[in-house]
Amino acid sequence: MNGTEHGTHPDMDLEQKGRMMEDIFEQKSPEQDGDKTPGRILEQNQAKETLKLQWRQFTTLFDNFADSLYVIDPRTYEILLVNKALENAVGKNPAGGLCYKELQGLDTPCDFCTNETTLREKSPYTWEYSNPLTGRTYHMTDQIINWPDGRDVKFSVAVDVTKRKEIEDALRKSEERLRLLSRRLAEAQETERKRLARELHDSIGGKLTGIKFGVEKAMRQQASADDTPGGMSLKDVASMIRDAIEATRRVCNELRPVGLDDLGLFTAIKGESRRFQTIYSDIQTTLAFELPEDDIPEVLSIAIFRIVQEALNNIGKHSNARLARIGLAKKWNCLELKISDDGQGFVPEQIDHLGEQDHGMGLRGIQERTELSGGQCTLWSEPGRGTVIRALWRLNSR
Repeated sequence: MNGTEHGTHPDMDLEQKGRMMEDIFEQKSPEQDGDKTPGRILEQNQAKETLKLQWRQFTTLFDNFADSLYVIDPRTYEILLVNKALENAVGKNPAGGLCYKELQGLDTPCDFCTNETTLREKSPYTWEYSNPLTGRTYHMTDQIINWPDGRDVKFSVAVDVTKRKEIEDALRKSEERLRLLSRRLAEAQETERKRLARELHDSIGGKLTGIKFGVEKAMRQQASADDTPGGMSLKDVASMIRDAIEATRRVCNELRPVGLDDLGLFTAIKGESRRFQTIYSDIQTTLAFELPEDDIPEVLSIAIFRIVQEALNNIGKHSNARLARIGLAKKWNCLELKISDDGQGFVPEQIDHLGEQDHGMGLRGIQERTELSGGQCTLWSEPGRGTVIRALWRLNSR
């Protein structure tokens, strides 16, 4: 079938398209030929004029529509009608040709052709694709309609969404750059914390320890130095120095857990668990490490440790739990950190309405730290059924 039989010729303008369709309307059926009465003839002429007017209105709207519109025969792939927007997009009027050749530049029907789907389902079908000829991306809507000659044809609307896709792509790249910069910032902060912690430990802590030993030695040499009239005893001074050493150690641990670098993540988490149970003795803590520690990238160790710290802090302060579980495992090609408790739970949707006095800030901090380190965090909780925090990081193939 070609474009001069039922479709439109490639060189037809709007007026010529209208005249062609008028010719179709002029054709008479066998029944009509048998009725020559004046009333019947008048009725037929009025019907034809109405149809012609409606067709002119349709083609006017069709050709002035901003998006690309076209009609094809889904069984023969023939392009029956196109509007000016499509002509401008492809640089010619492709009516009368085959859709896969004229619109896709192919010699055979497209692998993604929707003709069979639209014919079978008889309902609008939407999809997106990038056209190799125009270099543009389109949001497509295909719909089967009834053509004037009685055929089922496919009417397609192609909305150019290239600009939107470009904006979405730029936004996605911007978000990726922001995540990368945020991750680098977090790593730089941890590097500085590590340096400060080492400096405090090696310089101030060492000096205070030396002072402590010196004072204790002097105390032993002066048997009568238990009390100094009018002043502070060496025993009091030694006590103050011990407090200073302990405070220095605490600050070092807050800046960067020394055990994390010296003994590894698993040992650091075990130490944090023991510290937690010392404070919250009524909450039992269980640990499960189901992967070799070497499988955990060093850059993630501090993030995991901080998340465990914050999660245990939330459990101790807010959960009323009796059991807390911490698990590290390798799932597929991902590292999974799972922290759960059997406490009172809460409604996750209300997290944004929780104040600083509640655990909303801590939970948001956990989510942000996970995302900044390149992971994804999910939270499940239900009143009376406890809470589960699950953080996932994709591991690079080795």
